[in-house]
Amino acid sequence: MGPDILVPIAGMATGLLLLLPVVRAVVRITEKKLVGGSDSGQLEALREELAAVQDRLDRFEYSDDRIADLEERLDFAERMLAQQHRHKIEGGHGS
Repeated sequence: MGPDILVPIAGMATGLLLLLPVVRAVVRITEKKLVGGSDSGQLEALREELAAVQDRLDRFEYSDDRIADLEERLDFAERMLAQQHRHKIEGGHGS
């Protein structure tokens, strides 16, 4: 997996993080309307849906951390390969 794939994934995870307050606000507004004298079954369904969204967001946050770790490892591996390549070139010219 190269950086061409990691950057869009990190962007999507960040976008989801930014959308969480919007989802919470919509649920709060909907709860206020429902508590005003409507169906409590709908309210419970919305709470369950919000919990599912929160769970998915938590998994994306974990994925975002893993992506950052993988990016660091990829950078390290690239530096090591470049260093080995330099040593081979320098060693070839010195002989």
